[in-house]
Amino acid sequence: MAMLAGYKKAVAAGSKELLRRVDPTDAVRATEENGTMVDSLFGGGDTSKLERLEARWRKLKSGGWGELEGELFRPTYIETYVDRMAQSWDLDKAEILGGDDE
Repeated sequence: MAMLAGYKKAVAAGSKELLRRVDPTDAVRATEENGTMVDSLFGGGDTSKLERLEARWRKLKSGGWGELEGELFRPTYIETYVDRMAQSWDLDKAEILGGDDE
């Protein structure tokens, strides 16, 4: 059950973050308001904001899924898994993670 709970929460949180990162509408709107968001996220240069967003999206789509999984999905999975196991075993999370060597 802990594995399923961790997986479910990781997919929800990671997917939401992934979509937030590649949402061109929000990024362009924020840039138009303050002139910094897209430039700081995607770099300056001669290309348009939308071209830089598209390049970022292409990199995410065709790139290292293991890296993306480790950044966006795995931390939430591990946290939720350990929380659920700690509840099931009536232990502190630190005991499961090996933080206490008594």
